[in-house]
Amino acid sequence: MLIGAKLKSYRKAKGFSLRAVAELSEVTVGTLSQIENDKTSPSVGTLKRVLKALDLSMGQFFSVVEDGDASGQVIFKAEDRVNVSPLDGLRLFALPKFAGERKIQMLFEVYEVGGSTGNEYYSHEGEECGVCLEGLIDLHVDGKNHRLEPGDMYYFDSTKQHRFTNVGETQARVISACTPASF
Repeated sequence: MLIGAKLKSYRKAKGFSLRAVAELSEVTVGTLSQIENDKTSPSVGTLKRVLKALDLSMGQFFSVVEDGDASGQVIFKAEDRVNVSPLDGLRLFALPKFAGERKIQMLFEVYEVGGSTGNEYYSHEGEECGVCLEGLIDLHVDGKNHRLEPGDMYYFDSTKQHRFTNVGETQARVISACTPASF
Protein backbone atom coordinates (compact mmCIF):
# COMPACT_ATOMS: atom_id res chain seq x y z
CA MET A 1 0.00 0.00 0.00
CA LEU A 2 1.29 3.45 -0.87
CA ILE A 3 0.68 5.27 2.39
CA GLY A 4 1.97 8.60 1.14
CA ALA A 5 -0.31 8.77 -1.87
CA LYS A 6 -3.27 7.85 0.30
CA LEU A 7 -2.35 10.53 2.88
CA LYS A 8 -1.99 13.13 0.14
CA SER A 9 -5.40 12.19 -1.25
CA TYR A 10 -7.06 12.54 2.17
CA ARG A 11 -5.27 15.84 2.84
CA LYS A 12 -6.37 17.33 -0.48
CA ALA A 13 -9.93 16.02 -0.09
CA LYS A 14 -10.14 17.82 3.25
CA GLY A 15 -8.77 21.02 1.72
CA PHE A 16 -5.62 21.20 3.87
CA SER A 17 -2.29 22.55 2.67
CA LEU A 18 0.86 20.63 3.46
CA ARG A 19 1.92 23.46 5.78
CA ALA A 20 -1.42 23.37 7.69
CA VAL A 21 -1.12 19.62 8.34
CA ALA A 22 2.52 20.09 9.36
CA GLU A 23 1.54 22.69 11.95
CA LEU A 24 -1.40 20.67 13.29
CA SER A 25 0.61 17.44 13.53
CA GLU A 26 3.93 18.97 14.63
CA VAL A 27 5.67 17.16 11.75
CA THR A 28 7.93 19.19 9.49
CA VAL A 29 6.78 20.12 5.98
CA GLY A 30 9.84 18.34 4.59
CA THR A 31 9.05 15.12 6.42
CA LEU A 32 5.40 15.27 5.35
CA SER A 33 6.46 15.84 1.75
CA GLN A 34 8.75 12.81 1.87
CA ILE A 35 5.97 10.70 3.39
CA GLU A 36 3.40 11.86 0.81
CA ASN A 37 5.83 11.08 -2.02
CA ASP A 38 6.53 7.64 -0.52
CA LYS A 39 10.21 8.48 -0.05
CA THR A 40 10.04 7.51 3.64
CA SER A 41 7.69 5.56 5.87
CA PRO A 42 6.27 7.31 8.94
CA SER A 43 6.61 5.78 12.38
CA VAL A 44 3.37 4.72 14.05
CA GLY A 45 3.53 7.83 16.27
CA THR A 46 4.09 10.20 13.34
CA LEU A 47 1.29 8.64 11.31
CA LYS A 48 -1.10 8.91 14.27
CA ARG A 49 -0.30 12.64 14.65
CA VAL A 50 -0.81 13.30 10.93
CA LEU A 51 -4.07 11.37 10.87
CA LYS A 52 -5.30 13.20 13.98
CA ALA A 53 -4.65 16.49 12.15
CA LEU A 54 -6.81 15.14 9.30
CA ASP A 55 -9.48 13.96 11.78
CA LEU A 56 -8.97 10.31 10.85
CA SER A 57 -8.28 7.24 12.97
CA MET A 58 -5.74 4.62 11.93
CA GLY A 59 -8.63 2.23 11.40
CA GLN A 60 -10.41 4.61 9.06
CA PHE A 61 -7.22 5.24 7.13
CA PHE A 62 -6.41 1.55 6.62
CA SER A 63 -9.98 0.24 6.37
CA VAL A 64 -10.70 -1.85 3.33
CA VAL A 65 -14.33 -2.49 4.22
CA GLU A 66 -16.24 0.69 3.51
CA ASP A 67 -19.79 -0.60 3.24
CA GLY A 68 -21.84 -3.28 4.89
CA ASP A 69 -22.29 -4.33 8.46
CA ALA A 70 -20.03 -6.87 10.14
CA SER A 71 -21.59 -6.36 13.60
CA GLY A 72 -22.99 -9.90 13.60
CA GLN A 73 -19.82 -11.50 12.27
CA VAL A 74 -18.17 -13.72 14.87
CA ILE A 75 -15.29 -15.37 13.01
CA PHE A 76 -12.70 -13.49 10.96
CA LYS A 77 -10.44 -15.72 8.86
CA ALA A 78 -6.73 -14.99 8.44
CA GLU A 79 -7.40 -13.65 4.95
CA ASP A 80 -9.88 -11.12 6.43
CA ARG A 81 -7.16 -9.37 8.45
CA VAL A 82 -6.01 -5.90 7.40
CA ASN A 83 -2.35 -4.88 7.72
CA VAL A 84 -2.52 -1.44 9.39
CA SER A 85 1.23 -0.88 9.75
CA PRO A 86 2.96 1.95 7.90
CA LEU A 87 6.44 0.49 8.51
CA ASP A 88 8.69 -2.04 6.81
CA GLY A 89 9.62 -4.82 9.22
CA LEU A 90 6.34 -4.58 11.13
CA ARG A 91 2.94 -5.99 10.25
CA LEU A 92 -0.02 -5.14 12.49
CA PHE A 93 -3.03 -7.23 11.54
CA ALA A 94 -6.43 -5.91 12.67
CA LEU A 95 -10.05 -6.80 12.10
CA PRO A 96 -11.42 -5.49 8.79
CA LYS A 97 -13.72 -2.74 10.07
CA PHE A 98 -12.56 0.59 11.40
CA ALA A 99 -12.17 1.41 15.06
CA GLY A 100 -15.29 3.50 15.53
CA GLU A 101 -17.32 0.31 15.40
CA ARG A 102 -15.40 -1.57 18.08
CA LYS A 103 -14.68 -0.96 21.75
CA ILE A 104 -11.65 -3.25 21.88
CA GLN A 105 -8.79 -3.33 19.41
CA MET A 106 -7.06 -6.64 18.93
CA LEU A 107 -3.87 -6.90 16.89
CA PHE A 108 -1.74 -9.78 15.67
CA GLU A 109 1.73 -8.17 15.50
CA VAL A 110 4.62 -9.57 13.46
CA TYR A 111 8.04 -7.94 13.95
CA GLU A 112 10.82 -8.89 11.55
CA VAL A 113 14.37 -8.96 12.96
CA GLY A 114 15.08 -5.36 14.03
CA GLY A 115 11.47 -4.34 13.32
CA SER A 116 9.82 -1.81 15.61
CA THR A 117 6.96 0.62 15.96
CA GLY A 118 9.44 3.34 14.96
CA ASN A 119 12.27 5.29 16.54
CA GLU A 120 10.00 7.70 18.37
CA TYR A 121 7.80 6.99 21.34
CA TYR A 122 4.06 7.46 21.06
CA SER A 123 1.06 7.45 23.35
CA HIS A 124 -2.70 7.30 23.02
CA GLU A 125 -5.78 7.14 25.18
CA GLY A 126 -6.57 3.91 26.99
CA GLU A 127 -4.94 0.76 28.28
CA GLU A 128 -2.93 -1.87 26.43
CA CYS A 129 -2.06 -5.49 27.11
CA GLY A 130 -0.67 -8.45 25.25
CA VAL A 131 1.35 -11.62 25.17
CA CYS A 132 4.61 -12.40 23.38
CA LEU A 133 4.10 -15.60 21.39
CA GLU A 134 7.61 -15.93 19.97
CA GLY A 135 10.85 -13.99 19.69
CA LEU A 136 12.29 -11.27 21.93
CA ILE A 137 10.62 -7.86 22.22
CA ASP A 138 11.89 -4.83 24.08
CA LEU A 139 8.91 -2.86 25.35
CA HIS A 140 9.85 0.67 26.36
CA VAL A 141 7.25 2.31 28.61
CA ASP A 142 7.63 5.62 30.39
CA GLY A 143 11.44 5.62 30.14
CA LYS A 144 11.91 2.00 31.26
CA ASN A 145 12.87 -0.99 29.14
CA HIS A 146 11.16 -4.37 29.62
CA ARG A 147 12.24 -7.56 27.81
CA LEU A 148 9.43 -9.85 26.66
CA GLU A 149 10.12 -13.51 25.96
CA PRO A 150 7.64 -16.12 24.70
CA GLY A 151 4.78 -16.46 27.19
CA ASP A 152 5.45 -13.12 28.89
CA MET A 153 2.47 -10.78 29.15
CA TYR A 154 2.28 -7.01 29.56
CA TYR A 155 -0.21 -4.38 30.63
CA PHE A 156 0.20 -0.58 30.83
CA ASP A 157 -1.56 2.75 30.63
CA SER A 158 -1.31 3.74 26.95
CA THR A 159 -1.07 7.44 27.78
CA LYS A 160 2.52 6.68 28.82
CA GLN A 161 5.11 7.06 26.07
CA HIS A 162 5.91 3.64 24.60
CA ARG A 163 7.38 1.70 21.70
CA PHE A 164 8.15 -1.93 20.75
CA THR A 165 11.32 -3.38 19.14
CA ASN A 166 12.27 -6.90 18.09
CA VAL A 167 15.73 -7.41 19.60
CA GLY A 168 15.99 -11.12 18.83
CA GLU A 169 17.56 -12.99 15.94
CA THR A 170 14.23 -14.34 14.67
CA GLN A 171 10.81 -12.98 13.83
CA ALA A 172 8.74 -11.99 16.89
CA ARG A 173 4.96 -12.34 17.22
CA VAL A 174 2.70 -10.63 19.73
CA ILE A 175 -1.05 -10.64 20.32
CA SER A 176 -2.23 -7.36 21.82
CA ALA A 177 -5.46 -5.66 22.82
CA CYS A 178 -6.24 -2.12 23.78
CA THR A 179 -9.20 0.01 24.53
CA PRO A 180 -10.52 2.19 23.11
CA ALA A 181 -9.88 0.87 19.62
CA SER A 182 -7.77 3.12 17.42
CA PHE A 183 -7.13 0.89 14.39
